[in-house]
Amino acid sequence: MNTENLWILLTFAGWISILLLPCLILLSVIAYIKLRKKIVVLISLILFLFLGFWVYISLPVGVSNIISFTKNTNPETEQKFVDFSAKITPFKNIKSKIYEIFAYKCNSMINQITYSPQNPVYAQKALENAYKAYEYGSWKTLPLYVYLATIRGQNEDYDKAIYIYNKLGSSAYACHIITLYVLKKDYNSALQTINENSGKKCARRAKADIYLRMNDSDKALSCINQEIQKYPRNWLNYAQRAQIYYAMGNYKLAQKDFNKVKQLAPQFITQSLEKYIEGADYEKKYTNLRKIYFGKS
Repeated sequence: MNTENLWILLTFAGWISILLLPCLILLSVIAYIKLRKKIVVLISLILFLFLGFWVYISLPVGVSNIISFTKNTNPETEQKFVDFSAKITPFKNIKSKIYEIFAYKCNSMINQITYSPQNPVYAQKALENAYKAYEYGSWKTLPLYVYLATIRGQNEDYDKAIYIYNKLGSSAYACHIITLYVLKKDYNSALQTINENSGKKCARRAKADIYLRMNDSDKALSCINQEIQKYPRNWLNYAQRAQIYYAMGNYKLAQKDFNKVKQLAPQFITQSLEKYIEGADYEKKYTNLRKIYFGKS
């Protein structure tokens, strides 16, 4: 049985227990009055405690699951129910599951109501609840949190995302960390991460881009020339050098490199090249997403 089915079973068991509790109390009273036997009271008490335990551990999950299935578009009210559900359970894994459910619900609502005034509220709730779920032990929400943090584009978000990636293993997520440092405009830290992960192609290619952002065209050109010497058939390197030449005002050499790209990868020269050039501009890449999610550019 997978985790999702277990939560569904737990939810139904909890709500059935809630319905049975009043009946059990009434039957216990009637049985004691009619039979006057302590064993009846003892059995009833044991059943009462058992059902009470089910209610205690499953009520929070039941509340959060009901919220996740409703189409209510008032995230502030829903957040109160979610916080209440998490507060009444002592189990960290249930707390994390509650916040995880609501985080994904908020994110899905954004996709359903694109460009709605509610988007910034839902995006904020998704961000906050994804991080709360992480704090209580849910690693499942990490990709969602990092994604939303990168979109929102505040230094505190970048710092938290970098912290998470470092905790997961900085070498495995080096390229993501470099991107976050660039978005933060902390170019020295980005260069340090690149130097620590010089074996990764994305890190070496990013180095030229960062030097260009620091207005050091000579170093940027030197970095990409070294990359071209190592990988003379990689069209991405020529595309990046063309960008550097263009920024330096050397349009003839820029055109020459773009022609080289056409020669090496004619199938990529239209859409893929445009995507690559756009992707190199980190700020531009997230502008539209920020409008959709947080209502700002």
